Amino acid sequence: MSRRGSVLATVLAIGFVARPGSASASEGVPVVFSFEGCDESLSPQVERIARIELHAAPALNRDRDAVTRIGVACADNDVQLAVDDPITGKRVERTVSLAAIAPEGHGRLLALAIAELVRSSWLEVEITPAPVLAPASVPTVSVEQKQRALEVALERKQRPLWAFAAIDGLYIPTVGTPLLGLALGAHGELRRPPVHPLFVEGTLSGWDGATSRSSGLITIRQLAFDGTLGLHASVVDLALGLRVGWTTLAGSPSASRLRGDSVSGIFVGPLLTARVRIVGPLEVGVRTGWLLHGERGTVSGDSDVTVGGYWASLAVGVRIGS
Repeated sequence: MSRRGSVLATVLAIGFVARPGSASASEGVPVVFSFEGCDESLSPQVERIARIELHAAPALNRDRDAVTRIGVACADNDVQLAVDDPITGKRVERTVSLAAIAPEGHGRLLALAIAELVRSSWLEVEITPAPVLAPASVPTVSVEQKQRALEVALERKQRPLWAFAAIDGLYIPTVGTPLLGLALGAHGELRRPPVHPLFVEGTLSGWDGATSRSSGLITIRQLAFDGTLGLHASVVDLALGLRVGWTTLAGSPSASRLRGDSVSGIFVGPLLTARVRIVGPLEVGVRTGWLLHGERGTVSGDSDVTVGGYWASLAVGVRIGS
């Protein structure tokens, strides 16, 4: 297997191991939402994020199935949340205020508040699995559905520390050919919702590839460490930081009359990152920056290969332990 194939297989294996919950939990608990008086642009975002947090499944038959019903009623900055839960046979309500929250954070934080309220209801399955008197007029709930709800209720959705792994494609215009690599990192929460949560991250990345010139091939190998400080902004994690790394450029001439050589050195520069969680542990990230100091490989009769200046990368990976 090639080196690039090994990288891909490693990340896919990590993603399989990191899938949260058991096979039964991945099926989800049937959940339906209703919104009253809420902004039309807010409702889809709230439902999408809340479903991800609760691993919720769509209700195929709303009238017959044992469905957890979530009602959201908006009135200015106050939002009333109501959960009719057949799993525990109870109705829970809570009124929350968005007055102190920036508008761009309303959707994410409201969805987290809904998930918190629903999980607190489902947690009763463990506390009182068999109530003294059965509730009246409640659909029959299967043992499997109760187990799925309990697994979600017990899951720690926002741990202060977690890791991530990703396949990363790096593009440097002065190199000309994208480089494929692997990124491994650690994420630590400094401040938690709803007070503009901050986080720090450390990421170790490595790339291996080659680019061609008229005189032959130039192999590029890089190893970099990114240290960043970031902010959770709605569904996107944004961060600023510094990249420090080491690169090696090695020439392989196509003609015997030419001599190949290699150079190595450090590179350093600021960077900006943005990462979006898609579903479950899967996420997509973009990093970009400017190398203030890099390394140049001189090419006879053609443009030099330079690890420096502007660069950008796109990564697809998984969170581990989040």
